[in-house]
Amino acid sequence: MRVLVASVFSPTPPLGGGEVQLLGVIRALRHLHEVHVVCYGQSVDVEGVGSTVLPPPRHDSGWRRRARLAAGLVGADPPTAASFASGGLVAATRELAGSRRFDVVHVTHFEAGFLGRELDGQPRVFVPIDTWSLNEWERARATHGVPRLRDRIERVGIERFERRSLRGFTVTVVVSEADRQALRSLVPSADVRVIPNGVDSEWFAPVSPVVPPSTPVVVFHGSLHYEPNVDAATFLVREIMPLVRERIGPVDVRLVGRRPVPEVLALAAPDVAVHADVPDLRPLVGEATVAVIPLRYGSGVKNKVLEAVALGVPTVVTPQAVAGLDLADGEEVLVANGADALAAAIVRVLTDETLRGRLATGGRRAVVERWSWDVAARAFSRVYEDVAAASERP
Repeated sequence: MRVLVASVFSPTPPLGGGEVQLLGVIRALRHLHEVHVVCYGQSVDVEGVGSTVLPPPRHDSGWRRRARLAAGLVGADPPTAASFASGGLVAATRELAGSRRFDVVHVTHFEAGFLGRELDGQPRVFVPIDTWSLNEWERARATHGVPRLRDRIERVGIERFERRSLRGFTVTVVVSEADRQALRSLVPSADVRVIPNGVDSEWFAPVSPVVPPSTPVVVFHGSLHYEPNVDAATFLVREIMPLVRERIGPVDVRLVGRRPVPEVLALAAPDVAVHADVPDLRPLVGEATVAVIPLRYGSGVKNKVLEAVALGVPTVVTPQAVAGLDLADGEEVLVANGADALAAAIVRVLTDETLRGRLATGGRRAVVERWSWDVAARAFSRVYEDVAAASERP
């Protein structure tokens, strides 16, 4: 089939979880279909994939954003989605889809839901990856005071936007059952399916440190401007690691990711290093003694979990971090919740060589056997066939 992928972000470079998911999917899809990407960004550097790349629109801030937020309460799109819709993506996607060169349009990222109402008559699939309103709900639960009230206000407009988006597509695809249930609660009649994320296990393969660190190293990686990750990094450094050091002495921390906000940069200390915008995170993550992913909110399947486990790094996670992932506690990852329990789990891994080996081997094997972008691409192919068939019915 001929597949047009429309995205508010370019899949290259893969700077965040959404871009990682999109890049993995289209790399696998290109072996099954003819793929063309239309997106905002600088370029799309994927061999065998055509592209139409548009300059990113300017996002509103200050009073303009507050005005868009107020408008969202009475029916307008949320500020981020409205900004993306104001650029050239709508016109470019409509022109490409209207050329009849493509059999199906694959719209990705939750902010791009506005495209559903712009593509009448086109077979189209919505891939928000995770659920925007569920993210906002969990963020509100983790905050207090004015920020919590702001999050709840924003969620009203986001839920309305998601309802409109779901009704604009024949099939919606998310990466976890929790996200499917959340969207079905908004539009019970929506056809929402689950296709889990994958990981490139050949790229994310175990690495051997050139010089083993003299002090144990705990690593957390992810987009360091994304609020659930900012919260997790702060939680790790401020609340969890002091308990670990009380029990076993010096332990270094690495925070690895793009665009760290000032709150994350402020965590830097002699025993806490912030590695910003590194071209290749594999050495920094793969050489660590243990990966810790202490997410307290956020939806979707977490690429950072799959990446750390694929690298063969013993990994400690919260229940929120492995939601939607069938990873065995104690064999493939170690699951704990709360600062005390997470600190105890980290200490166990750092002091028990047998446990480290079991988690590293079991986790790596699980990723290789269960998560593959090729499996995801075949599942998307079945969805495309269903959507194309549905569009042909009278």
